[in-house]
Amino acid sequence: MEPPPAEPAKGYFTEGLRWVVRDPIARAMFAASGTVQFFNFMFHTLFVLYATEELGIGPGMLGMVLGLGAMAGGFLGTAIGLHPTLWIATVGAIFSVLWMLPSPIPRLRDLPELPAAGPAVTKAA
Repeated sequence: MEPPPAEPAKGYFTEGLRWVVRDPIARAMFAASGTVQFFNFMFHTLFVLYATEELGIGPGMLGMVLGLGAMAGGFLGTAIGLHPTLWIATVGAIFSVLWMLPSPIPRLRDLPELPAAGPAVTKAA
């Protein structure tokens, strides 16, 4: 049987925050992790929009491809270990962006103009 939850106590959050700020290793780890997560969330949001809107990949197909990748990573992690699987994923991630080199993307300096969505709505003064 599970024990009852502990009563909420004051000061745990601030004490933990003080510890992170004082400890240089914890501070560096949290700063690095936060930075990576920030840009990962940004990338994945834009990736889904790009894949579905620009490339025309359906949500079901995109979900299937991402799910297969997750299952492959889980299988490899179990079969050959976490460390080799992370190296394979890292090399795969590097190779996955090499397709952009011959594309026009590296030469873009400005975003292309979007077609007008419809008549502009103006407020009466």
